[in-house]
Amino acid sequence: MSRTTRTIAATAALAIAALGLAAPAHAAGTTGLYGSADPTYDGVYRQSLVIAGLRANKLTVPRAAVDWLNAQQCADGGFEPFRADTAAACAPGNPDSYSGEDTNATASAAIAFASLGDAKRARSALAFLRATQNADGGFPYYKGGLSDVNSTAMVLMAFTANHVKGAMLHRFELTPIDYYIAATVGCEGDAGIRGGMAYMPTVPNTVSVMATVQALASLATTSPWTSKIVRSKRSVVVPTLKCPGTLSDDVPVLRDFVAGYAARQLASNSNVFVNPWGPGNDLTSTAWAVIGLAGADRGGAQAALSARALRTNASTYVMDANGASNAGRVGLLLLLVASRHESPKSFGGINLVSAALGSLSAN
Repeated sequence: MSRTTRTIAATAALAIAALGLAAPAHAAGTTGLYGSADPTYDGVYRQSLVIAGLRANKLTVPRAAVDWLNAQQCADGGFEPFRADTAAACAPGNPDSYSGEDTNATASAAIAFASLGDAKRARSALAFLRATQNADGGFPYYKGGLSDVNSTAMVLMAFTANHVKGAMLHRFELTPIDYYIAATVGCEGDAGIRGGMAYMPTVPNTVSVMATVQALASLATTSPWTSKIVRSKRSVVVPTLKCPGTLSDDVPVLRDFVAGYAARQLASNSNVFVNPWGPGNDLTSTAWAVIGLAGADRGGAQAALSARALRTNASTYVMDANGASNAGRVGLLLLLVASRHESPKSFGGINLVSAALGSLSAN
């Protein structure tokens, strides 16, 4: 198996967990954890989304939930997706076995720490993330692995949440913006996919929707994971790249181009994205797109239509057949309503606050 395939597999595991396909089961060390599904692949990620979502809506996070996340942090500031035994030393990230500490869990936790005002833990997590940046300007899932757009986006969101301009970070010569440009389809690609980003630049003129919309969120001017959410004007502008032409390393210009892709793609499929992992629609990517469009203040009319589609499908998206809520999805929707200045207590018939608090494990 190639390293590229391994990296995709690791990201797929997190995506599958976010889509709610992981088998439900309680594991050791879950007291204070949101959600009843197996936390092996997404425990820290979903915990962090819920915490950040609650704080974005100016709500109090239960102490048990904060304690759970704190206990998961490794001595070097990083995070594994889940540690059943927090007394044991953390395993360093291994891109060959796709195990150990990773950037996605660490970045999501850094966002949560920022929302909680825990600067010390956030700084430790950011220091871990800085050390993982590759020479191409991007960030890998595991330190030493290949960079990918999803991981780069999560890391940039973490720095933004902590008031650091992550877009221009560089351990070497290149920055995350350089990496994004390399991954973005420009005038050389088909008109329908221009502005979309590949999962990795090594696969040119292809688009990963999830990578694209998370990158858009990471480039946004405002976001629900910052301490101050600026109400956007909800501009209806849907930018396009004028061809012939080249991609710009100017952040607002690149952000507009990516926002235009997201808005047009949503409009072409009844305001939601098609699920790349199976049948149906990809409401998780749709939610990220709404957050990103709100933060970029572009495609406001389309964002409103997509938010409406999410409300229509909220019950089936958030709740499983047994009536248990998917904590990661609840957290994402909490961030979405905060980005749109809507009530978290009534989203398509779901009280997101109750769904989050009701999923908190007491044992």
